[in-house]
Formats: sequence, structure tokens, C-alpha cells
Amino acid sequence: MGTDVHRKSKIADLLKVSAWIRKRFGEIDGDIVVEGHYASMVVPKRPVQLVIVLRCDPHELIRRLRKRRMPRKKILENVAAEALDVCLIDSLKSFGRKKICEMDTTQKTLKSVLMETLRVLDGRTKPRFGNVDWLGRLEERGELDALMSIQRPNCGRRS
Repeated sequence: MGTDVHRKSKIADLLKVSAWIRKRFGEIDGDIVVEGHYASMVVPKRPVQLVIVLRCDPHELIRRLRKRRMPRKKILENVAAEALDVCLIDSLKSFGRKKICEMDTTQKTLKSVLMETLRVLDGRTKPRFGNVDWLGRLEERGELDALMSIQRPNCGRRS
């Protein structure tokens, strides 16, 4: 659809993405994995069996996004969304409580996240959510104000 010059990112046409995904769902016989922040907005609700919401400590998220040289404004937007549970809430609204599994990936390797995901998929681990509360932890540690002001140099970093 275009580019958001302020965020330095592409603008997705969610209606087109949704139509494309719906078409693929009709063509594929078997399991499908859809990944992304907008999944809850573009994936049809009926065939979904499980939604895994991957979470990351906001401080670690800042580190990762800075490493990718993401603009400060985009970092702040992503960190605020993570702290405020935006993807979790969107997933709950779209797919319901019984289909949601929330995982804190902060200190985990890709392999350990994959293994945890497989345990949920094969029924050895029950899907659950509500176990991640970045906002509460940040407030409890007195870090919330500093984290939400990372647009100023040197703010939001752990000492």
C-alpha cells in the first residue's frame, strides 16, 4: 500500500492480506502457521485451533530492536504494545480464551521456544495465558516512566 515515512515501515493493506490468507486456507490441506502482529486481524477465526502469543521483556525488546537499527519512534511503539499486552488482547478478542497460549521468550533460545510450542501442540502442556505482566513488573520496579520515554537518548536502558 505504501510506506509510512515517519515509522520507516511498509503499510499493510489488511483487507488484501486477509483475502490472500483466506484463499490459501482453501488451497492447503493440513496445518497452517501464520506469524505476525496482524495475524489476529487477517486470519479467519473458524479454522484456528491454537494461537501462540510470544512475549519479550520490554528491556530486551529495546535491545533487539536497537540492534536491528529500528527508528526510536518504532521502538517506542513496539515496546508500548508489548508492555500493554496489545497482541495478547487482540488475540483474545479474535479467537477466545481457550485457543490462546502465551509464552515468555525473553531468556529462551529458539530451540527451547520450539520445544515448548511442540509440547503445547501435542497436548503435553496445556495452553495458558495471563502469566506475563510486563506493566506490573515495570511499575513495581519503578521503571515504567523511563521505559516509556526511550525517545530521549540513554533512557530505557538498564543500569
